[in-house]
Amino acid sequence: MSHSWETIVEVITEVHTEVATAEIALWTLGVSAALVVGSVLIPRARQWRDDDSVRLRWSSVRVAAMAAALVILGVQVSASGWLTGADVATYDWFLTHRDPTLTVAAKGLTTVGGPLGVSAVTALAALVLGWRRRGFVAASAVLGIVTVAFTASSLTKLAVARERPPQVARLVPEDNYSFPSGHVTAITALAGALLLVYALGRPTRARIAVAVTLAVTVVTTVGATRLYLGVHWLTDVVGGVILGVTVVCAAMVPLCWSTSTRARLTGTPPPTPISVANHGSDAEAVSTRPIPAASAYARRTRPGPSRRAATRRQLPVYICHPVGIRSSRAG
Repeated sequence: MSHSWETIVEVITEVHTEVATAEIALWTLGVSAALVVGSVLIPRARQWRDDDSVRLRWSSVRVAAMAAALVILGVQVSASGWLTGADVATYDWFLTHRDPTLTVAAKGLTTVGGPLGVSAVTALAALVLGWRRRGFVAASAVLGIVTVAFTASSLTKLAVARERPPQVARLVPEDNYSFPSGHVTAITALAGALLLVYALGRPTRARIAVAVTLAVTVVTTVGATRLYLGVHWLTDVVGGVILGVTVVCAAMVPLCWSTSTRARLTGTPPPTPISVANHGSDAEAVSTRPIPAASAYARRTRPGPSRRAATRRQLPVYICHPVGIRSSRAG
């Protein structure tokens, strides 16, 4: 145990003493990116697609990878490491491209994407979700994700304690710390929460693509306004995106524990366990497996008109009833 603690202390010391080098940061970010991609692709494989335990493990891996990326970025920011090299150049570029019309638009958008605006949109979205889905599980999920994102952003600001850009260039008043951007964290969490609830309803791929594009556009626009108004550095915006996505990914983990939780979130009936008789057995041993709906299974297994008479004496007849499907022999 003491050896493990010494190893942890040594790693933290190395991070602090070599924070200006690219080696640790590049390896951490590279491994994190690979784990995130793997956590998305591997559970989609055919042999694991319906395995809740696989989804749970890889969802946890995804959260850990995103958290590691956020930590390494926070360490780099607190020590002005090499990852902050583009901050000044980006800041200067936005200063030289200011325009009165753009300033008015940026102030309006940053107000909508601020704490009050995001809170209002979140409350409205929760009401709509609760009404349309006849339940408050989806609404509670959205409210919880945004609330956790706000809290995590405030705590991270206190931990990193990064100063904002110079006061003279700010177009809106801000008096707290800079990293990560609270506006970007909140809007990312809100967009991700709504996208998560929408995706669990199993829409078409085209609709998913449109929803993802819309979410990315909204987050990018709010992030650009924070840079334009001179209240954040580039790494503040990137950190806000990572933190918001991390919170959404963490919220996905409980959904992998049971299919009933996902069903309550989406407002759809949970899978119904049914009993299917194994043919060729005198005792008719019964095996159970979940299906999306018992009625759909009955329709798929019902013989067609031309074969119904021929199969009546050979196969059991499947009869739907409120709790599932029972098997009986046709006389």
